[in-house]
Amino acid sequence: MTRPIFYPLFLGVDGGATRSRGRLEDAKGAVLATAMAGPANVHRDRDGACRSIEALAHDCLQSAGLRRSAITETYAGLGLAGLGQQRDRERMAQWQHPFLGVSLTTDAHVACLGAFGGRKGTALVVGTGSCAVALVGARTRRVGGWGFPISDGGSGAWLGLRAIQHALAVHDGVVTAEDPLSETVLDRFENDPEEIVAWARTARPSAFAELAPLVVDAAGAGVGSADAILSEGGRLLSDLARAALIEGSEGLAVLGGLSATMTPYLDPGLRARIIQPKDTAEAGAVLLAKEHIGYDRAPPGSPGEMLRDGG
Repeated sequence: MTRPIFYPLFLGVDGGATRSRGRLEDAKGAVLATAMAGPANVHRDRDGACRSIEALAHDCLQSAGLRRSAITETYAGLGLAGLGQQRDRERMAQWQHPFLGVSLTTDAHVACLGAFGGRKGTALVVGTGSCAVALVGARTRRVGGWGFPISDGGSGAWLGLRAIQHALAVHDGVVTAEDPLSETVLDRFENDPEEIVAWARTARPSAFAELAPLVVDAAGAGVGSADAILSEGGRLLSDLARAALIEGSEGLAVLGGLSATMTPYLDPGLRARIIQPKDTAEAGAVLLAKEHIGYDRAPPGSPGEMLRDGG
């Protein structure tokens, strides 16, 4: 017998600069499906972000065995990259979305909500970009996250940029000792600095972040220049985290694709405050959607089968 699904539905989206993740729950908190899609950076490509969100929604509904029309019975909590500035929030708010309702915030915000199961901690997010967010009760503090290259120190994009800068410095003789990191980076561009310049004119942050593993691998092999870049990134990330911490925060969650890599480079005092996240950013986005409509204080939804495939 098929378990009943309780409406309304809640979709949580963690929309990153490189990829997006979604989670679909019913009104009683049962996880119905998860999915992945392309990037959802509103600042760089609002229309592309909207397409990624709808793709996540339809993939989740399909995986749950529900009709596409169930999207109109779904509240969406959207934590999106590039949503830190008012003009981008206004542009996103104009989207004629297909959902029952939408709650908008940054990807770092929902990551913090998921990590602490609500508003009581600080998250340092290190992926393609970087920023820190603290949520303690009604108080919110966001530090960094202004976008690469003017911000996002210690991030994947920043590591890629520093790798290129190092390679060019070696090529020009500013740094006299050639090393495996500079060789690997220059090999990527046929040992031609002009190729680097041409590439950098149009390269997005995610393209710079694709070079970050070169730094990480070189540091693991004992290359001093690579370890120095990671140490510099750790100092920048430590500054973000310290600036974001609010009295009453129950700890620090280090999140994102580079969290494991960069955690050892954080200041020891910050490492002592690190906690294991309770849940994912997508789960935090679901909490956002429920919080926005007061559903955490409302009675559970009513069961229904009418929106299932074949129903």
